[in-house]
Amino acid sequence: MTLESLALLSRRGRLSVAVVILAMIGAAAWTAGHFLQPAAPRHIVLASGLEDGLFHQYAKRYVEILARSGVTVEERMTAGAGDNLRLLEDPHSGVDIGFTQGGIAKFPEANDVVMLSNLYYLPMWIFYRDTDTFNHVNELRNHRVAVGAEGSGTRSLVEPVFALNDLTTEDMTMLPLGNDAALRALKSDEVDVAVFVDGAQNRAVQAALHDPHLRLLSYGHADAYPRLLPYIRKLTLPSGVIDVAHNIPEKEIALVGTKAMLAARDGLHPALIELLVDAAHEIHGGQGLFEEAGEFPGTTRVDLRISTDADRHKRFGPSFLYRYLPFWLATLAERHHHIGSACCCSAPALPLPAPVAPLARPVAGLSVVR
Repeated sequence: MTLESLALLSRRGRLSVAVVILAMIGAAAWTAGHFLQPAAPRHIVLASGLEDGLFHQYAKRYVEILARSGVTVEERMTAGAGDNLRLLEDPHSGVDIGFTQGGIAKFPEANDVVMLSNLYYLPMWIFYRDTDTFNHVNELRNHRVAVGAEGSGTRSLVEPVFALNDLTTEDMTMLPLGNDAALRALKSDEVDVAVFVDGAQNRAVQAALHDPHLRLLSYGHADAYPRLLPYIRKLTLPSGVIDVAHNIPEKEIALVGTKAMLAARDGLHPALIELLVDAAHEIHGGQGLFEEAGEFPGTTRVDLRISTDADRHKRFGPSFLYRYLPFWLATLAERHHHIGSACCCSAPALPLPAPVAPLARPVAGLSVVR
């Protein structure tokens, strides 16, 4: 329709044409927003861990913090880090994010899982009764050892560490007990050794550290493990750091461990990634027994591929919209920005003016600055 024919229409006709045009623009904008920038979901599923482990305790904090922004985090309790990674690798599991740890990922199975942040150190604690004396892991041969349930973070770290020490199920009895159950078995003489892979705040670890009848293994060859397993770190537990008044531990203990991570299925909405990284900073940013203040959360690679959105947010902080607007309003504004950009991209470009020819010779009275 030309401008001339539009001018010939009655007022009612012109109004009808305007309504049709506005409807078409609205439909185009909705289509662009639907396909180019979907809204951030308000509900995600987090795979955590056992009820008596730290992953479950931290999951409750993430639920609380993301609720402030109107996002519901549904916790799915599991056996631990190994189970969580398998759920993230399965596109039909319904799990969006989960806690995991270094040393579990196998490729190409984990190609579609990304690390949003590493969170804190996970020491491998080996406790035994004070009637024994162990200085090296290979001395556990011919003993009964609680090594954590299948799918737990404890079992996932025990297996490669024991393999370095040539320990197999033929050399020792490995029982699938973890946390409180493993500690009870150790105290009741059902096992000789109990292994835990968790932070020092773990309830069973704290109880074992304060039990005068239990000892904590100080790893011989602790410096060797990081050279042989790249996701392992040597950790030092200073004398008295658990309880200065009661001299726990009595001497410095050499430990080995890995890092806990928050991981996600690749493709998680960038706005949710920003919320999760900020929550991780609030929860894990302080000083710990092994962590310096501000050391975590971080995006140094452990084994999983690092999320580019998480790394960018860690480096540069939240975008302008998310810094000054509530989450729901920022996501709405961001969608409209993308819609506007898409609509502008479809508009015909205006012709640029022809370039001005340079002066053939200097004009009198003017100097040329080079």
